[in-house]
Amino acid sequence: MKKRFWFYLCAIVCGIELFIALYFFIFGSRSLSLFVTYKQQGVALEQQKKAIAKEIEFIEYRIDNWNAYPLYREQWAREHLSVCYPDEDIYIDTSKHT
Repeated sequence: MKKRFWFYLCAIVCGIELFIALYFFIFGSRSLSLFVTYKQQGVALEQQKKAIAKEIEFIEYRIDNWNAYPLYREQWAREHLSVCYPDEDIYIDTSKHT
């Protein structure tokens, strides 16, 4: 009878310890939900990293075009700075500037 008592007592104590360990694993400060949150943040950061890499690639492409093709520079200057040659006339669409 004493052996059974100690066996059941040890089983109950181990069960309680297991329950407490699982509780802290799921709801504790370093819990499973925190791990899932970090995983989601990691995925979001990877997406941002890909978007930034794509933007850098586009900027490098534009820089290469700027350095390699003088016509690209002229086109950009005409579109963004309204630059023209001295003997050219400039026509401004006043409907866009009102």
